[in-house]
Amino acid sequence: SGEDSTAVLRGFKITNGIGSGSEEYPDRGGGIFCVNASPTLDGLTIDGNQAEIGAGVWIGISNSQLTDIVISNNSSTGEYGSAGGISINYNLQVTLKNVLVVGNEAPWGSGIEMAYNSKPLLNNVTVAGNTGSAGLLLSNGCHPIITNSILWGNSPQEIELGITEGQPDTVSIYYSDVSGGQGSIVTNDNGSVTWGVGNLDVDPLFVDADNDDFNLTA
Repeated sequence: SGEDSTAVLRGFKITNGIGSGSEEYPDRGGGIFCVNASPTLDGLTIDGNQAEIGAGVWIGISNSQLTDIVISNNSSTGEYGSAGGISINYNLQVTLKNVLVVGNEAPWGSGIEMAYNSKPLLNNVTVAGNTGSAGLLLSNGCHPIITNSILWGNSPQEIELGITEGQPDTVSIYYSDVSGGQGSIVTNDNGSVTWGVGNLDVDPLFVDADNDDFNLTA
């Protein structure tokens, strides 16, 4: 713990992990578990891992940068399992750039879960084909900013926020493609959506989503 952005993990495939977490944060992080540290994660594939929370990645108390990463086919276990793809927690500002979060599953937050006052920045992030809960789930007063991103084909909805009573969430979205548009976002009357300029509700025309090719048709 304590690593900063000069600590770099690059160019690996991480698979078949079972999340153990730590004594303070048990059963977390099937592929990657990161707490009290802010490394740079670059050029990784995180596929086929399991944990109760954060089956692909669990990050807490961190300003980590995640770039050029595929988080796919991870599964959160248990009735209250959350964050099939990635779980971001506790106050600080994680940055995701050029990240693909696809084919993950969880009862809560199938693609990306954010909790406990997290303020991540998402740029050029695709969250698609995740199942079991919203592709992006916010709780406990989170405030992400999303730009140049795609949320499409997640089941049962793309984005849900405001699930923690008395701790409203906000989400700001710009130049992004969200299936169903602003009206599809579930706020539970406990949060707000800034629907900025340049947003779309248009089929992104993935090359072959059924076979995990989420490149866009030229």
